[in-house]
Amino acid sequence: MSNKIDQIISEFEEYLDGCSNVPLSSSKIIVGKDEVEEFISELKLKTPDEIKKYQKLLQNRDKIIDDANEQARQIVEAAHVHTTELVNESEIMRQAYEQGQIYVDKSKSEAEAIIERAVNDANTIRFNAIRYTDDNLSKLQLIISHAIEQNTKQYESLMMDLNKTMEVILANRDALRQQEEGNEAKPEYSEDDMPEA
Repeated sequence: MSNKIDQIISEFEEYLDGCSNVPLSSSKIIVGKDEVEEFISELKLKTPDEIKKYQKLLQNRDKIIDDANEQARQIVEAAHVHTTELVNESEIMRQAYEQGQIYVDKSKSEAEAIIERAVNDANTIRFNAIRYTDDNLSKLQLIISHAIEQNTKQYESLMMDLNKTMEVILANRDALRQQEEGNEAKPEYSEDDMPEA
């Protein structure tokens, strides 16, 4: 089952697919500001939880390494104790020392192998956590960039329409002032000059 961020992103994509097209446009859509802000707010709330989850995985990595080090220390310590006990037997002192050294070497090799496996496992967890988080942030970046682009185009279109309307208003006011002063200037207002709503 996908996590909460994937679910929110899927819902956001479904919402965008269901939005109406801008009249006379096949590439622009009309989105609700409140809905987009709600999706972004949900993502902001959920993203820290995902990051905390991966921070916990990284902390577990440190615990695995610490446990492996402790195991290695105990193995080496036990080997030293065993070696000391063997060496204390005067009749087999030399033989005991050699056997003890072999035991210590073997124990060190086992401890190093445990540590190496633990470090490899921890690094794999860390790499996967970073890659997964980056993938989700990349999806979020794409969605937000798309929303910004769409809203910027709509804003620019609105400003162009308002500027055209302002030009018509100013021209008609000038014409009215000229009529007031005795000129017979005809107002420039016409329905064709007004921008479409």
